[in-house]
Amino acid sequence: MAPFKDPRGNILPCSTVDLPGLRQKSALSGQGTEKSAKRKAGPMTDIHCQCGSVGVELTCAPMAQFFCHCDDCQAAHGAAYIPVAMYPADAVKVTRGNPMEWVLKTMPRITCRDCGTRVFTEPPLGVRVVNAHLLPKGMFQPAFHIQCQFAVRPVKDALPHFKAFPAQFGGSDETLSGEHTRWLRDP
Repeated sequence: MAPFKDPRGNILPCSTVDLPGLRQKSALSGQGTEKSAKRKAGPMTDIHCQCGSVGVELTCAPMAQFFCHCDDCQAAHGAAYIPVAMYPADAVKVTRGNPMEWVLKTMPRITCRDCGTRVFTEPPLGVRVVNAHLLPKGMFQPAFHIQCQFAVRPVKDALPHFKAFPAQFGGSDETLSGEHTRWLRDP
C-alpha cells in the first residue's frame, strides 16, 4: 500500500490507509464493515459542537488537512470555503449526544440537533471529514486547497490550489494560481 502524501511529498500521519479499499461505517447506526488498517497512532483528541451537546473522539492524527471550496460546503456552511481535517472513518467516534444526519445538497453531514453545528461529513470513501473549526487551537495545519473551480473569493497564500482534487484523492493535480477568483464562475 502506497503512503498517503501531501502535495509536497510529506508522508501523512495516517499514511497506511487505503482510501478506495475502506468501506464507510455510519457514525449513527454503527453498521457496515471496514478493513482494518494499521496507522500511526496520534494523540487522542476530543472535540465538540458549539453548544457541547455532541462530543467526538479523534483517535489518530489526521490523514490530510485542507481548505474545501466546493459548492456543497459553501451551501451547507454559508461560507466561501471551510477548513477541514480528514480522518479514517473508524478514527472519528461520536462519544456524547444524539447528532442527526443532515443533507443539504449531496453530502451527509453529522450535525448537532441543538445548535446546528456541522461536526463532520461522511463522503463515500471510508473517511470522515471533520470541521476544523472544532479542533483545538493550533491543531489545524492545512496543506492545500481543493475544489477551487467553485471559489467565490480570492485567496492569497503559499499553499497549492487544486482546481478539483489532488492526484492522491483521485484527481488530476491541476492547480490554479495562488489567487483564484470569481472569474471561474462568471457567465
